[in-house]
Amino acid sequence: MEYGFDPHTASAAEITAFAARLKGRKICELLPASGSLREGSADDKGRVGQYVERIFGIVRNNAQRPDFEGAGIELKVVPMRERGSELRSKERTNVTMIDYMQLPGETWATATVKKKLEKILFVFYVHQDDVDALEFVITECVLWTPGEELLPQLRRDWTAVKDKVSQGGAHLISEGDGRVLGAATKGAGGGRLVKQPFNAGVGAKPRAWALKPALTTWILSDIRRPQDTASISLHEALGLKPIDDFESVVLQQLERFNGHSIESIARLLGLTTSRAKSGAATIVRRAIGVLDDRARIREFEQHGIEVKTVPLSAAGRPYEAMSFPAFRYQELVHEDWEDSDLLVRLQRLLIIPLIRAQRSTPLAQAVWGRAFFWSPSADELRGIESEWTDFVERIRAGEAEHLPGYSKTDYIHVRPKGRDAMDTDDAPVVGPVVKKSFWLNPGFVEVIVRKNRGIEGVIGARV
Repeated sequence: MEYGFDPHTASAAEITAFAARLKGRKICELLPASGSLREGSADDKGRVGQYVERIFGIVRNNAQRPDFEGAGIELKVVPMRERGSELRSKERTNVTMIDYMQLPGETWATATVKKKLEKILFVFYVHQDDVDALEFVITECVLWTPGEELLPQLRRDWTAVKDKVSQGGAHLISEGDGRVLGAATKGAGGGRLVKQPFNAGVGAKPRAWALKPALTTWILSDIRRPQDTASISLHEALGLKPIDDFESVVLQQLERFNGHSIESIARLLGLTTSRAKSGAATIVRRAIGVLDDRARIREFEQHGIEVKTVPLSAAGRPYEAMSFPAFRYQELVHEDWEDSDLLVRLQRLLIIPLIRAQRSTPLAQAVWGRAFFWSPSADELRGIESEWTDFVERIRAGEAEHLPGYSKTDYIHVRPKGRDAMDTDDAPVVGPVVKKSFWLNPGFVEVIVRKNRGIEGVIGARV
């Protein structure tokens, strides 16, 4: 490949034109002939980033100036995994280190991370386990600037972390503090502890500002989305201002139906009641104000929000655990907790309790509870991480067929999620094993619902 521009002086147009030539090419086809290649495993984080920097002619340095200095553009290289027919971001995207000593004196207007986020060239590539990094294929290059509806959320995420640091609580920062911009630990096991202001006696884990995987997944999917696939912005559909908290508005929309049966809600919304679980999902979308049943909701995708309906007894006890999509054993054992698929899926849930007099009660007769948004607390995340780690270690050791059930855990368990016993996936050591997924334990789901008043004023009213 020919190299014809200087990354320090290139304009945005020249950078995007150069980047467009990378699409669909293997990294080994793009690297300049001069220079030696560092040896390392395909899992070595940063290795592909170093290669892409070389492709652009960028010399590695620790300076705070943009990678493309003349155009004021940052370069971020994002690994993607194939998940069915979609590509999902494999991990968070680090933006810049958090300086605990400097942060309390910043305003959002002067924040170091805000400047880093203003213009980013994302280079997406498809990651494959046990494949040499030089063989990875660059799938897309996107020049991105955060839209007006996203900037208030970035500011809220930044403020949540700044407030903890300003109160001497840098050691209390957790993954759940941000919706789209998180504070990711750096180094193995979170790295050594560093000093924090206003609390000299307590060290804190080094952290970096990082974009959540859901956001970078959306950035790629938005550019690759077929023209006939609709994408709806709640801010536009509901007439919200960029600064408005769309979650509060969504809950106000859903609150209108508290205590009503699915059948009566469907009539009010001009829908027919489906016996399938997808029927409840359609009703949720219509109740929010999304009239296109197939449209993707932009804010939900950007924030990684998944909608979950929870069937409960009249006493408020779940009839079943809460499931997530089946994982691939060989991919799971290569994951780190902080970049795990499960953590991404737990990022933010919109939970709608559906109360049924009996397990067999038809969906049409189920009573709509109090909807709420939920993210795990710091303590819950620590417990889930511990159990997730135990499951991964067991699978890695060849125990995929015999994993402990939910009676042995507090938060999550693993159980089959295949179509039948013949629907298998290759697991370490033991070979084909029926597909499985992570599930939230019924007891934990009950605690979540009660803490968030999901059945308050509803149980016994119309069941």
